[in-house]
Amino acid sequence: MTARPEAPAPNQEDDLQLREMAIDPKNRRVLIVDGKTELGLALARAFAAAGAREIYVGHAQPWKASASLAAARSVAGVTAFPLDVTDTDSVRELAALIGAKVEILVNNSHHVRMGGLIDRFDLNTSRDELEIHYHGLMRLAGTFGPVMRARGADGTHGAGAWVNLLSAYALVNNPDFGTYAASQAAALSLSHCLRAELAAGGIRVVNAFTGPLEDEWHQTVPPPKLEPAMVARRVVEALKTGREDVPIGAVAEEMIARLAENPKEMERAIRL
Repeated sequence: MTARPEAPAPNQEDDLQLREMAIDPKNRRVLIVDGKTELGLALARAFAAAGAREIYVGHAQPWKASASLAAARSVAGVTAFPLDVTDTDSVRELAALIGAKVEILVNNSHHVRMGGLIDRFDLNTSRDELEIHYHGLMRLAGTFGPVMRARGADGTHGAGAWVNLLSAYALVNNPDFGTYAASQAAALSLSHCLRAELAAGGIRVVNAFTGPLEDEWHQTVPPPKLEPAMVARRVVEALKTGREDVPIGAVAEEMIARLAENPKEMERAIRL
């Protein structure tokens, strides 16, 4: 008897259920909020490799030179725009310019400073952290959110996803980065509200949790640390596979596992 050939594996592009869940960046327009960091550059390269149609990268303080931004400008399909998430007018101006085109928004805004609550009592730093992580997310959501939600069913390539790059310390506070972690926790809580409100337009909110990155702000942190290119690849994978909460790297994965098992033990352990 002749064996029947195996049925071909389902093609994600032909599977209607998978297409509903996943947001493939191919042929889509992407906004990366901060293109002046190594992570911003890695994200631009990863989305270009994934076949994004256009990639917009934001940059605050245009007068300040940035090697990462200069390199991002040379990536195929990238256009840079002034964008300061601490300035409502700046966010509104960019939303008016490209808001109707953005199909995937990646909020990678970060302001990382070491220090706790008592040992480094610094209201100015904590205000900066909240302005960027919490109020910055509010500004982006209030300006880009309504347009993206309205375009969620706009043909084959309507708006599809909003990605927040968050620290794993949003889940449990690390006193070495105390106020930074608190501002990340605030952003995480706000992202849950954003997810509920964007769901009406079919927009998926992806929260990607990372451990310490291999960058200038985590030089004193012991390994393991994450290479920005790896984080960027995992973000693209999460979009393609339809995941909504994504731990990236050993630190984030272990924290989430231990929190599920014994939250209080994890809280005590991270103080050591």
